[in-house]
Amino acid sequence: MRSQSGSSVIIFNGEIYNYLELADKLHRQRRTGTDTEVLLEMAEQQGLGQTLMDANGMWSMVFVQALANSVQISRDRAAEKPLYVWRSADRLVIASEMKTVAALSGSRFNVNLQVLSDYIDQGLQDVSGGSWLDGIVQLPPATLSRVEFGQDGPSLATERYWIPGTETVETSRAEAEVRLRELLYDSVAIRLRADVPVGLTLSGGLDSSILAALIAEVTGDPTRVHAMSSVSPGAQGDESAHIDRVCEALGISTHRVDLGADPETTAELLAEVTWHNDAPLGSFSNVAFYRLMKLARQQGLIVSLSGQGADETFCGYRKYFFWALRDDFRRARVGAAFGNLVGSIEAGTVLRQLNYSEAKRYFPWANRAESALSVQAKASRKRRDVSLGNKSLAERQYEDIARFSVPYLTHYEDRQSMAHGVEVRLPYLDHRIIEFGLSLPTSLKVNLGWTKSLMRTAFEGALPREIIWRRDKQGFSNPQEQWLRGPLRATVDRLIRGDAAIFDRQLLDRSALTRLWDRFLVGDRAVAHRQIFSAWALETWIAKFDPYLS
Repeated sequence: MRSQSGSSVIIFNGEIYNYLELADKLHRQRRTGTDTEVLLEMAEQQGLGQTLMDANGMWSMVFVQALANSVQISRDRAAEKPLYVWRSADRLVIASEMKTVAALSGSRFNVNLQVLSDYIDQGLQDVSGGSWLDGIVQLPPATLSRVEFGQDGPSLATERYWIPGTETVETSRAEAEVRLRELLYDSVAIRLRADVPVGLTLSGGLDSSILAALIAEVTGDPTRVHAMSSVSPGAQGDESAHIDRVCEALGISTHRVDLGADPETTAELLAEVTWHNDAPLGSFSNVAFYRLMKLARQQGLIVSLSGQGADETFCGYRKYFFWALRDDFRRARVGAAFGNLVGSIEAGTVLRQLNYSEAKRYFPWANRAESALSVQAKASRKRRDVSLGNKSLAERQYEDIARFSVPYLTHYEDRQSMAHGVEVRLPYLDHRIIEFGLSLPTSLKVNLGWTKSLMRTAFEGALPREIIWRRDKQGFSNPQEQWLRGPLRATVDRLIRGDAAIFDRQLLDRSALTRLWDRFLVGDRAVAHRQIFSAWALETWIAKFDPYLS
């Protein structure tokens, strides 16, 4: 879009949710009713940096002022929208998809071995500025870059425009509950602004159930809650009963995709979903989300809300329980620490739900765990420290938001939704809510053995008790271990024992992977299903992206 003056142009992917409020600050008549125009005219009027600080939304963008010889690119605060960059001596290529950049570059690329190591050994993706194709980088979240043209070709001068504080702000539970309800209500309300019906991915967990209750409250009509759910009836981890309870309590209905009955169909979709994802998949849940977004499109729901970000902002993962314990002990809050230990035992929460195969990544000695990486890949790897270290709880939460968790989650949700032309909006990643969540005292995050303590008490009157005080956490789950050991076993076995590109390209070591596979098949709990799935997913990615690989 070109500005009214004709001197500025913006290329914009995303949504500015508070564009109506920002439009009131414009000193010129609007030509359209779009958020893109508001963003463009404000950037020309007061500069892009200040405009980004004022904007509440998700975006990747290029802002060009040709007369000033200025090109600026930016990405939103929580990495919701992607932006890839490649440069040579005389060109800069910028796009929202890695494969687009690769195609436009006219080059072939090596596999980024550090990205490979992050994925295979630690189950991490999108933790750095690198991509799977070595030489193509991602613009980090919450950054604004200026393109500079020098004798050595184009380069980027990058700065952060937003870094949330991590200092604790003391507040009472009652005050915090009121503030959380206000913030979430407004975050949902502005994300419901659309010219089309807005859907919701409902898993039956706390986060999405709260969003369902808020949509019903904002609209004043439960029939306007267009929920979609992924289920696996009869399988371990199926969410159907919890989804039923939420729908019954709120007077809403949901469209469902049945995943558990057909693992073969899910497996057949791996290649298609991988192509859209630009990277190897993290789990079968990525395929579940892809199918859910296909359903959304078929139902005419081309905008959908999702609950991503709540776990990182309000300490929902089990690891936060242990980090909260250390936080309490370090600050001499012994009573709070013992209250969490006793409360967890009595309530049957975190301490009774430990899974070493998933938790070991946070232990220092996990470095000695067997790796399926090839000798070549091991030689260039640098292990990421994902432990708490010397950080405070809030500082470690922010690392999950900025690096270790949220960027991967937003990556696959954006790719799988946009593959069907569906736009996903994430109320919990509103920057005001992130700032609020990080500032909370530890006792409002983890209390008496319960994670996400404030969220539970703040919405206790809005949802059934069995949803508010759920002990387990599933999300859009699949019976992945059963599938790999059962109906998909032969497929994986052929890959591991056969002729595969992951071995030919010297990315993985066949002997090490075979040992892990054999241990997994006999039920060794120290081998996570992720370690097996990742090899299959990597082989699938290589096959799809072979035209861009050296």
